[in-house]
Amino acid sequence: MSPEADRLYRALKRLPPRTEQALRLRFVDGLGDSECARRYSVTEDAWSVHLLRAATLFAEAVRDPEGPPLLLEPVPLDADVERHRAHALRAALAGEAPRPPAPPAPITPAAAPTAAERDAASADAAQHGPEREATSAAAARLAEPLWRLSANAAEVRVLTEARLREVLESPEYQRREQLRRAALLALIVLATWLWYRSPPHR
Repeated sequence: MSPEADRLYRALKRLPPRTEQALRLRFVDGLGDSECARRYSVTEDAWSVHLLRAATLFAEAVRDPEGPPLLLEPVPLDADVERHRAHALRAALAGEAPRPPAPPAPITPAAAPTAAERDAASADAAQHGPEREATSAAAARLAEPLWRLSANAAEVRVLTEARLREVLESPEYQRREQLRRAALLALIVLATWLWYRSPPHR
């Protein structure tokens, strides 16, 4: 098993269960965003926000796979900001194999922007351009560990199955199972005894 797959597996195990499951569905099992949203019974926009939070935690976990469990999701941002960053992350993930840009449409005289429209576009670019670039760069940083997880999905799945078998075969788990079954049997016996001891219904 490669050190990279082991590192990613240990990073996944640091996450809260719901967050780990979301990343497993999307990047280990290979389900699409629409199918993941359907399984979580949420809209695709809500799934994108959940994926953004999961990716943020996973990026932290990958930096230190040996750290303690990460029990809390990141503090939610302003709804509009978070939605914008979630869309940027999905765009970054979709951009793993970038497509060539479409050729620009010819500008006819009727469609040519006016001087006021050009000034407004320039002002918007000056005001929001750096912010958009920063958002795209941050999304690319979050996407990078997720691409690695997807690339090592088969090995991560093998590690998960091996760990599950190890847990199920451990003496501690077997002991807990025996105690659980004994408690369940005792409860059934007690309920049966009480039923026979109760007076008949008339």
